Amino acid sequence: MSFEGRLVCLRARSLSDVEKFTEWFNDPEVTQFVGNAFPAISPERERELVEGWLDDPHAFSIETRGGQLIGNCHLFRVDLRQRTAELGIVIGDKAFWGQGYGTDAITLLLSYAFEHLGLHRVELHYLAFNRRAREAYEKCGFVEEGRRREAVFIRGQWVDSILMSILEREWREHHPAHPEQDDDKGAPATGGGVRQ
Repeated sequence: MSFEGRLVCLRARSLSDVEKFTEWFNDPEVTQFVGNAFPAISPERERELVEGWLDDPHAFSIETRGGQLIGNCHLFRVDLRQRTAELGIVIGDKAFWGQGYGTDAITLLLSYAFEHLGLHRVELHYLAFNRRAREAYEKCGFVEEGRRREAVFIRGQWVDSILMSILEREWREHHPAHPEQDDDKGAPATGGGVRQ
């Protein structure tokens, strides 16, 4: 299954992604935004991680519409009984930061969560200094719920971790139902189309 947005496509992760993922998760400028959660990682270890994700239907690679791999995103802790999940995203290719690619990917992932999985709530955490992430999350309809004060030690200082969430009804308010197509290019109103 893959999803197409205005700027990006989400597709299943593949072993061909390992080299780029390894590059990104060894770049401190990228990993600082996930709290340096990833120590230096070898291609072999990254391959093991990607192999583990291959069967995860909620894990996606992010490509530009032109086919360039620029990041990854996933829903994790998916609970279909409670209809909840957590969202994670990394735009690893810094050339694509701050240009709307992350926002488009989040919109597609939320469309998948609410329209295809029938979830009620999606939440995420981000580090307080990550202004671009907050702006993208707010554009997608997330609201701040809480703050874990001085939760992560990074770059020589303690940083707050912010909890944000979006509920199904908020998603629907933020992305009102329209006819199947919202423009002459054939893009669905939810911001992305699904290919199986």
